[in-house]
Amino acid sequence: MLDAILKYEDDLKAFRLPCLDGSYIPLHVLTLGSPGVSSDDPRSSQTQIPLATLVPPPLNPHSSSPIISLHPLRSLLPVPPPFTPPSDPSHILEPSTQVELASRKPHCDRKIDNNHLRPNVRAIDRLKEWASPYAIQQKAALSEHIPQHILDSAHAIVVEGWAAQTKTSYAAGLLRWHQFCDKENIPEQRRMPASETLLAGFVGMHAGLVSGSTIRSWLSGIRAWHILNQAPWPEKSNFLSVARRAANIRGSHHRRPRRNPITLQHLLALRLALDFSSPFHCAFLRKRPSIQTAMSLAQALSQTIFFDRTDDG
Repeated sequence: MLDAILKYEDDLKAFRLPCLDGSYIPLHVLTLGSPGVSSDDPRSSQTQIPLATLVPPPLNPHSSSPIISLHPLRSLLPVPPPFTPPSDPSHILEPSTQVELASRKPHCDRKIDNNHLRPNVRAIDRLKEWASPYAIQQKAALSEHIPQHILDSAHAIVVEGWAAQTKTSYAAGLLRWHQFCDKENIPEQRRMPASETLLAGFVGMHAGLVSGSTIRSWLSGIRAWHILNQAPWPEKSNFLSVARRAANIRGSHHRRPRRNPITLQHLLALRLALDFSSPFHCAFLRKRPSIQTAMSLAQALSQTIFFDRTDDG
């Protein structure tokens, strides 16, 4: 903080304190040969003088220069406003009942038309917060003969059936699905339940632009959205299955290149890195016959590496 306030003058070799009118008052003159001051770099950490030792020189009352009033140093620092607790904290919801809004602007290719059915929530919350006319009608029909708290409990437990990372990845599928429907002017009533023809068209519009595994993940997100809202899904559609297969072929250039095969040196390095006091490490080695074979071959051929058979059984 002292470095941000004091100004060092090279010609005077002195620190100056800023005043409110923009001028600086000299505080202390440094002698480069004095103890504790580096003669090589007067701006080094050794030249930082404690504030208590900085005494401004006396002002000459007969000087013709105007007298500048010196304010306390702390008056130059911003003072944070006092914290006022809320008078009525009853309106604050529990963290588990709040839906956190997205705090960042979406990426240019992730924008979606403003709609009350799809609030601006985090990706992990899209699966449960994004609705459709079918989902609203389904909940209204069920609430006529099932208590609301039972419906909420059933909805909450089904949402927990997907891991947090899975729900986050499924959110991309919901986003791409509604972007596709908005672009093609598909009405809300046709988006859920989605027909196999519309889903196959969605696959065809993105085939080749992304990998087949990406399209498969998007479809999984749309399917999970249907399951959560109890909407029918074309599970056994051969029409959609063939479309997905074609997307895998067309998007094959997006696949990562094949890696080099695992060599004996890789297996030896893995064997040396395993900790056989851990049951997981023991099971990892035991379940891979190729590693066991390589270890036996290395033990037979190598004269410098010796493996104790009692370590891995």
